[in-house]
Amino acid sequence: LVPRLVVGLPTKGLTAVCAGGGHSLALSLVGLHSWGLGSHGQLGHGSTETHLQPKLVLELLSKKILSVSAGAWHTMALTSEGLFTWGGGEAGQLGHGDTLNHLQPMRVSGLPDGSGILTVCAGWVHSLASTREGVYEWGFGEQQGGSRGSTQPRLVPMLGAPAPMVAPAAPQSAFSSFLASVTASASAASNSTSPAASALLAALAFPSSGPSSAPPPATTEDPSTIADLRRRVAALEAEARKAQEEAAKLRMMNRRLLE
Repeated sequence: LVPRLVVGLPTKGLTAVCAGGGHSLALSLVGLHSWGLGSHGQLGHGSTETHLQPKLVLELLSKKILSVSAGAWHTMALTSEGLFTWGGGEAGQLGHGDTLNHLQPMRVSGLPDGSGILTVCAGWVHSLASTREGVYEWGFGEQQGGSRGSTQPRLVPMLGAPAPMVAPAAPQSAFSSFLASVTASASAASNSTSPAASALLAALAFPSSGPSSAPPPATTEDPSTIADLRRRVAALEAEARKAQEEAAKLRMMNRRLLE
C-alpha cells in the first residue's frame, strides 16, 4: 500500500513510464521494459505469460523509441520508423486490419513515419495518432464514436473529419456562466435516481421532465448561493466518479470471466 522501488529497471536514464489495464511500461535509454499481465500479449515478449518484473521488449531493441502508451490490453510504441502496436486486437485497436491478438510489436501501416506522427494514445479498446494531417483513429467505436460519428469498429487507421467551426457565444458574467453549467449538468442528470442528483435538481428548481410551475433559478450573484451550489455540484460529481469506477471494475470482472 506504499510506493516501492521497482526492481529490475535502470537506476538512471528512465525517460517515460505508462500504466495500462493490468500492465506497466518504462522507457529507458536501454529500451522499452514491460511487466504485469500478459494475457493478450500486451507485454510484447512473444507469449501470454505474466511477468512480475520488468523485461526488455527485444523486438524493439534496434528501434529509436520516441514515446509509448498503454491501453487496457494493448500497447503502442512510437519510433523513428513509425508506430508499432501489439497485444489485444479484438476490436481492431492494433490497426493491423484484423481482430487478432499480436504477441510481438508489429508496425502499423497506413500512417506516416515517425517524424510525421506527433503523439499517440491508447484508449480502453481504441487508439489515436495525431499527425500534421490530423488525428487518425481506429478500434472500438461504440463508446468512442469518433469524429465521423460511426459506432463500427475500425480495423485500420482512418483520418478523422475536421471539427466543425462554431460561432463564439455571447459573453456572460461569471455567475451566469457558472449557473448555466450547473443547470446543464442537472438537465443531463434528470433521469438519474441518484439522491445527490435529485437534491441538486430540487435546489435549482430545474424541471426534470414536462411542464412545471416551479420558479426559474435565481440569477442574483449571492455569494452564499454560489457557495451552496458549488458544494452540491461537487457532491454530484464525486458520486458520478464513484459510479464510473464501479462500472470499470465490473467491466474488468466480466472480461476476466469471458477469458
